Amino acid sequence: LSIDILFILFYKNLYDTLYILINYIKKEMSEEPFIQEPQPKKENNASKKLIAEAIGTFGLTFFGCAVAITNGGSFATSAAFGAVIVLMAYTIGNISGCHINPAVSLNMLIRNQMTIADFNIYLIGQFIGACLGSFTLALCNRLNFANLGANGINPNTLYAKDSLGVAYKDFFSYFDACLIEVVLTFFFVFLINGVTDSQFSVGKDGKLSGFFIGIGLMVGISAGFYFTGGSLNPFRSLAPAIFQCFSGDLN
Repeated sequence: LSIDILFILFYKNLYDTLYILINYIKKEMSEEPFIQEPQPKKENNASKKLIAEAIGTFGLTFFGCAVAITNGGSFATSAAFGAVIVLMAYTIGNISGCHINPAVSLNMLIRNQMTIADFNIYLIGQFIGACLGSFTLALCNRLNFANLGANGINPNTLYAKDSLGVAYKDFFSYFDACLIEVVLTFFFVFLINGVTDSQFSVGKDGKLSGFFIGIGLMVGISAGFYFTGGSLNPFRSLAPAIFQCFSGDLN
């Protein structure tokens, strides 16, 4: 009797197990099979961003400084730099965001809008572009490295006179120049943060942001033109200064 009971329990459990398994197979076969869609391959856009930033900074340095050394006026110079920013924003903005300024890239890094790796790529591209722009400008001027539009402190504020009337370089002129550049660059980057904010887009889908950024740069350069020539961009100033050293201008 015990053996019979064990066989009955065994076959009952086996029947229940097979019943559940068959129903599960039927259910799976009745449903459409799950096919995983292939994920799009992520492209490495580092080289594209580097080239875009190099081209943008090249254009900014070349065209802006070319106007600065030919016309030299505050309005013409500021308008040239502002116009280049606008044009480049709509040209390479979809590739790299058109920073073409290490101050802007640093701002994006602080706001966690870019990684350290991308930040370094942007700096390399911007520096290369600025140097190529300055060198090309010198080539267009028969290798004249004496004047490439580098920024400098206004001589009227750079020198002071002692009680004997002897001129000397005033230390505070360097502080004043640094302060004006810090203030102007801060407000320029502050403007960029505002007009590119996704919650407050300027124009339809933020398409007018580049225009207002160009106006902001134009105003900033005009404000700082008397003091330093109005840079608001470290590489735009550094590249021409490096090449002007070839002419013996170590200032």
